[in-house]
Amino acid sequence: MHIKTIYIAGPIKDYDNYEQVFENAEKSFHHRDAIVLNPAKILKDIEDQDCLPICLQLVEQSDEVVLLAGWMNSLGACTEALYALRQGKRVITSNGQEVYWQGGRFMYG
Repeated sequence: MHIKTIYIAGPIKDYDNYEQVFENAEKSFHHRDAIVLNPAKILKDIEDQDCLPICLQLVEQSDEVVLLAGWMNSLGACTEALYALRQGKRVITSNGQEVYWQGGRFMYG
């Protein structure tokens, strides 16, 4: 039996309460019997320049990426979303909207 893995993506840099936002998101997905990858927790003591390569590896290991509010204002979250889409993974917003890439931009559908 395959256990679904969800990666949480969203703005971190310059957001004072990002740890709590990511923690709340993580808790909200545990009811799905899924493994939740929370980069705010996993990468807590990692240097900024080393985070994105690690995050992309985590996205690669996930089945689905969930984008938190404000994700489009985060270069890292946008990169993670596009990387996931290019790998054929499901990408959704935290309120359940499907995200896809069309015409050189992110779209909802």
